[in-house]
Amino acid sequence: MRGDNGSGLRIFVCNHRRGFTLDRLPYVPVQAGRAIAGEKLPFVGDDEPGGTGTDGEAMEISSRNPSFCELTVYYWVWKNMPDCEWIGICHYRRYLWLHPSPFDSRHGITVNGGDLGHFELTEMSAADCRGFDIALPRPMYLAESVGNHYAQCHSAADWQTLRQVVHDLCPEYDRSFEAVSSGRMLSIGNIMIARRRVFDDYCRWLFPILFECERRIDISSYDAYQRRIFGFMAERLLCVYVFHHTELRLRYGMMVQVDDSFPIPYRKAVRCRFGGRYLQRMAAVMLRRRILRLWRKLKK
Repeated sequence: MRGDNGSGLRIFVCNHRRGFTLDRLPYVPVQAGRAIAGEKLPFVGDDEPGGTGTDGEAMEISSRNPSFCELTVYYWVWKNMPDCEWIGICHYRRYLWLHPSPFDSRHGITVNGGDLGHFELTEMSAADCRGFDIALPRPMYLAESVGNHYAQCHSAADWQTLRQVVHDLCPEYDRSFEAVSSGRMLSIGNIMIARRRVFDDYCRWLFPILFECERRIDISSYDAYQRRIFGFMAERLLCVYVFHHTELRLRYGMMVQVDDSFPIPYRKAVRCRFGGRYLQRMAAVMLRRRILRLWRKLKK
């Protein structure tokens, strides 16, 4: 692999505060919500002009970041970035790794920022994307359905509004929406790497749905977490879109999460190539020891 310094692949990294971020091509840091931010970070923001509007459409929605989250970067990239073959979206602390690795873990892995070099993320290029049309993080397997999970964590009424909006604007997606809603698989984070034409098609479908939900739902009483409603909805809608478009070649990758407070022993475990299996084994050993101690006490 080689880093993509041409226009083949760009992966935009959503940032809202200072801290570790990948800033070497193909990664491009973007400040999310820059229009309302108290501090301007030292890279491009999602409020900067770059495209040519048509039909009176806004070229950025940066000020709506509290409720649209990383989708303000999605929108800005869609409307303003020059053509390139592949578009990726990730977070400053969540990256998508697509290649086989001794660090591999089905549920992703957490590392210190200094350990990201083990994954050679900046060596990705468009050539590494040839075998798929869209790549997402490996899905979580929920204890309940996606619809019930949303209702429990957020709002059942808002989920019903989303269902109705999908039906009103694009009824051909009804069956796909219900299949995802009743299923238990969910790829989180609004993280993807996709062909440009797929990314554009997804955005053309997604944003009218979210803007109509924004018009119908009153979030004035929501706390800061629940105000992130349209980011939460988009996580589910991305799964609906991919489920519906069976012609797309889908690949799942491992989520690599960056946490500079990650414990040193666990970081060593990552370096020693045990990955998630090491932590599972350690947890099993500790559990067996506790059960054995308890059994010995009961025997006495």
